[in-house]
Amino acid sequence: MVWGAIASVAGGLIGAGASDDAAHAEQQAAERAAIAQRDQYNKTRNDLMPWMDSGNRALSAMNNAMFNGDYSQFYQSPDYQFRLDEGQRALDSSGAAKGMALSGNQLKALTRYGGDMASGEYNNWFNKLNSMSSTGANTAGQMGNLGANTAGNIGNAMMAGGNARASGYINKANSYNNALAGLSEYAGSRAGRR
Repeated sequence: MVWGAIASVAGGLIGAGASDDAAHAEQQAAERAAIAQRDQYNKTRNDLMPWMDSGNRALSAMNNAMFNGDYSQFYQSPDYQFRLDEGQRALDSSGAAKGMALSGNQLKALTRYGGDMASGEYNNWFNKLNSMSSTGANTAGQMGNLGANTAGNIGNAMMAGGNARASGYINKANSYNNALAGLSEYAGSRAGRR
């Protein structure tokens, strides 16, 4: 009977220690999972950030042109400059070949070409910016979804860790109770013999 009581107490203490160790291990695993989720989120966010930045710059250029009348970025764009320069060079060469360099008709043709070319090229420029802006907006949406999912996953991992810890406390208490019950049973049987 003495050995039974000793075994009961020892089993309870061992069980309590094992419950505590298991809960601690689960809690650490949950914390590592949360850290891994956060690290992956930050990496993905950094990978996506250039797309969002490009979209923001495109939107800014569009807003400057549409709302502020600032077309400087359009006039400095490589597409516009190249087409303007090439077209003017062709008109200058044609006018020079006809002996009309710097004539009224030549200047009129250059002016008309510049205006027509700017109008057509502006639409191309604006459409390119709109496409880049949409890519940035889509990327921002992806990042928002990714952030929400990551927060949910981290929250779940932390809850799992908390539940494991709480379960460990309960199991530890149950082990102590079982040990005390065994000890109490032993004490009761000893008292009954007297």
